[in-house]
Amino acid sequence: MKRMTMYIVELTLALLSLMAISVLINHFFGSGYFSVSYITSLIVVVNASSHSNRQRAKHLTQMLALADQLGYGPADLKQLEPRYGVIDWQLSHPEKMQFYPSDTLVKKLTKQFETELFAERPGVHTLLQRGSHQDWD
Repeated sequence: MKRMTMYIVELTLALLSLMAISVLINHFFGSGYFSVSYITSLIVVVNASSHSNRQRAKHLTQMLALADQLGYGPADLKQLEPRYGVIDWQLSHPEKMQFYPSDTLVKKLTKQFETELFAERPGVHTLLQRGSHQDWD
């Protein structure tokens, strides 16, 4: 997902949550608490979106680090997932981070890369079992 698309989605969700919280607070406490509802919804939405973005960036960086260890470049990633082009994969690197592939794909490729990487190294089966992807589930 492009950064601008993600920004628009987050802004839309922020406005919808603001409206929902405002309606609930106005219903239960009266119209004098609009500023409280506004500040509360802003805090909730900003924290939620920041956490979500940090997690997505962390998982994507982790997947790309594994791909780099295996020697996969943007063209190789395009062959693994033709839905995204070479430019998309180039824009997803941590230095740029202007493109985010789907979370499902990042999870799938991370598991695949861990399997490939650990299959090359004997004696690390426990690392594979504990895998760094388990916090996604």
